[in-house]
Amino acid sequence: MRNVSDLSSMPHLKTEICEGVALVGLNRPQQANAYDQRLLQALGEALEQLARNPEVRALVLHGAGSRHFCAGADRDELSRRRPEDALDLEARRVFENLARWPWPTVAAIRGAALGGGLELALACDVRLASQDAFFGFPETALGLIPAAGGCLRAPRILGDSLAREMVLFGRQLSAEEALRFGLVSQVVPGEELLEQALDLAGRAAARHPLATRLAKQALGLSIPRGDAPEFEGAAQALLYGLPDSPFRPGRA
Repeated sequence: MRNVSDLSSMPHLKTEICEGVALVGLNRPQQANAYDQRLLQALGEALEQLARNPEVRALVLHGAGSRHFCAGADRDELSRRRPEDALDLEARRVFENLARWPWPTVAAIRGAALGGGLELALACDVRLASQDAFFGFPETALGLIPAAGGCLRAPRILGDSLAREMVLFGRQLSAEEALRFGLVSQVVPGEELLEQALDLAGRAAARHPLATRLAKQALGLSIPRGDAPEFEGAAQALLYGLPDSPFRPGRA
């Protein structure tokens, strides 16, 4: 990589710029890059900072220092959640900001993209996967739902039937299945993943900037939202408060 400038010393996040592309790495390798509140806040701040940076015209999101992209929300932190936390879920806010980020975004996915990790990937414009990548929504087995945009974006990207099978029945997809169903646009060897993602983002960064921003906004207009984000939060708030929730304090 050339012309790389370090942007941030934010906890659990590595952010660099390379020739117009922001490279953002989730960096909690011992937790399979599961996100906690500090990582989410850092990611939100980085997105805002990079959107204002005149050098940046595209973004690649990846799992840094780990065999995994993101295993979802940190389960230790989930055990401390209150029902009202779900009504203003930080992950939902940050992922929505990512989906609405002004420039093209690419998720480079190795290993697990599960739960909130899959929701994070779905918020990107394009997803590339290594051959060992796998995808799923384990939430309903844990007494939760995908509440950070998954119930909105999964049916649109995967189709209604497959999204229901993944959310309600726990189906996981391999990298090749994800390619076949349109969840990812390419499957590449793991050692080539980041290079391919940077090359793809670089092609977007080289295009006409105003046309690119307007095209992304126009594409966003085709996405029906309805009341899905609000319902996700209300449903999760109810689930957080149930007596039999496995994430209530004091439960295993």
